[in-house]
Amino acid sequence: MSGEPYSEIPLQPRPWWQRLLGGGALACAHAATIALLPDEAPLRNGRRAAVRQPPRPPIRVCVECLLALLEPELKAPERRVVAFEPGAEGVAGYRFLEQDHLGDSGLPAEDLIHCQSLVAEPLGGCQQCGQPAVHLLVKRGAMTEPGKLVSFRGGKEYYCAAHGSARLLGLLRERLPKRAVACFNFPYGERGLYLPGE
Repeated sequence: MSGEPYSEIPLQPRPWWQRLLGGGALACAHAATIALLPDEAPLRNGRRAAVRQPPRPPIRVCVECLLALLEPELKAPERRVVAFEPGAEGVAGYRFLEQDHLGDSGLPAEDLIHCQSLVAEPLGGCQQCGQPAVHLLVKRGAMTEPGKLVSFRGGKEYYCAAHGSARLLGLLRERLPKRAVACFNFPYGERGLYLPGE
């Protein structure tokens, strides 16, 4: 592995003095519009919890570089990922919270209860291949209200790690370019949810 923490993607060159001191903002070599905080859980009141030691540093990335970094994280076969479908107009943030961090998320009580029930829901088999499902996509409906997770009533899709990661990556590829994303992190822990920030 190289000295850079993101050897999988091309990075903008940093001045020699930033390389020497180890400082300076990292960014991919493309149109970087997504603030990736890979190993931080964004909690209430602007607090963050490091979820990997040592945490990878923040980086600004384009959609394609984000997806290249995210794919192996989503394919972890032992991790359950529940994802609320990002809006067709994109999202301002997409934060993953492990089930133990839900209580410190600042979610309204009805959304918190809804999220807890989704994380605990039996998933059965993948709707594409029949393998055990570990990903759940909660779809938007005609009456979905911005910022109200309990109003996502467009149905549910169940997937294994391979098909679930492909489905979510496809949605993100289509919808993330529509706005700058101020906060995105990687899944962590055994089970949790991706929550869209409107």
